[in-house]
Amino acid sequence: VLEDFYYDITKNFSINSKRLTNINSVLNGIFKRCVSLKLISHNPLKDVDMSIFHKRCMPRRTQKENYTMEERSAIIDYVSKKEDIYSLAIHLSMYLCVRIGELLAIRPEDIDGDILSLNRTMRKFQTMNDDLTFSKEIITNEERLKGNKSSGFRKIPLTTKAQDVIRKILILYPDNEYLLMIDGRQLRSDSFNRRLKQVCETLGIPYRSSHQIRFTVATMLYQSGVPITQLSFL
Repeated sequence: VLEDFYYDITKNFSINSKRLTNINSVLNGIFKRCVSLKLISHNPLKDVDMSIFHKRCMPRRTQKENYTMEERSAIIDYVSKKEDIYSLAIHLSMYLCVRIGELLAIRPEDIDGDILSLNRTMRKFQTMNDDLTFSKEIITNEERLKGNKSSGFRKIPLTTKAQDVIRKILILYPDNEYLLMIDGRQLRSDSFNRRLKQVCETLGIPYRSSHQIRFTVATMLYQSGVPITQLSFL
């Protein structure tokens, strides 16, 4: 019956591998909980050969669509005229090759002149309750970066323009624990992306998430002559 379910949801390449993995995670959590409650004696998901169903998923898109240099310039020009924290966050992100979780977890003390130290990332998680519902989303700032490798902790140079944006933030929003905060709370990735989408709609630019800003900056650096081996550490 479980295999029939997987054959059904992967029919005609209807989902991608990431969504299949998410479904597996939820079902695995449910079955593990049922085993612990002695409702069943065995997790049936362990008997399913998932390699079969991953092959039935839609092909992964390898081409990532970045912002063009013209679009990036238009966004920078627009947000540079504003002083709200979201506009400043978007403005700063356009100069940094960092993940959104890393950006939102920056503290003022991480900045030393023209060097930014990346020491932590913002993470979101939920736990499963006894009734199989999920808890309220919990936000943490963890002293570990993606991949849990020491190479994730790094120092990156700040351009003059990036330093100017940071100074503006510190003047307008002083004495905060984290660089990007409003009303005593850190900005969240979903609210950042909502504001970015609004900016794009105002400018008539196709919206691409914060994830693509990082790739846009990396592409810009590569085209400027930064070696790919050096970019891999950003």
